[in-house]
Amino acid sequence: RRKLEAQQAAQQHAAKAMSSKKSSFRKKIAQDILLDQMSSSMQDDSAAVLSLGGELTVTVHSASRLAGNPQSTHTYAEIDIDGQSYQTNISLQSCDPVWDESFTFSHVRATDFLDLNIFKVQAMSCTPVRKSGAAKTFTGSVRISLLESFTMEANESLHYTLGRQQGTDEVSGEVVISLSWRTNANSLMQFKVQTLEEILAQRMEILAQLKPLSA
Repeated sequence: RRKLEAQQAAQQHAAKAMSSKKSSFRKKIAQDILLDQMSSSMQDDSAAVLSLGGELTVTVHSASRLAGNPQSTHTYAEIDIDGQSYQTNISLQSCDPVWDESFTFSHVRATDFLDLNIFKVQAMSCTPVRKSGAAKTFTGSVRISLLESFTMEANESLHYTLGRQQGTDEVSGEVVISLSWRTNANSLMQFKVQTLEEILAQRMEILAQLKPLSA
């Protein structure tokens, strides 16, 4: 009887070991498939960058040499990423405004663009335009590809020359910002691995039903 119990225990242990081995094997295959797909994507058309992204903090530091008379130049900046937008307070009486204000955007992809516009207003306080209702005049803009920022140091000062919206716009100067990412690439990678494992497990079950393994 003891011999029979020992044999049964050994069989159960072997079955558990086999199950664990199959699970590890499936995970290894799934990871290999994922890495191969990512590698192929990057070689073909860089589609793998679609998985890059996360939370992005944009700091608008300053602008310099803006067009206009300093005494009547009251400016603020608007930042927009895929429909999410923020604006700085108004800097009074300066063609070289300093804001040093930070804004955090959620669920941002590396393939998005950051649009920054600077406007001049008739204002008597630093209250944001959305609250004051002051009329605004376009003073300059820049469009930034966020994909480039993945190769930059966090909070590195970035200088951009301001551009026109229309040929008649009076625009001059530059703006200084910095970007800081909290990326979610790792979590997306784990999600993809998990998804591929589930797909692979389902296909292996189907294969086992079509062609049972011999004892």
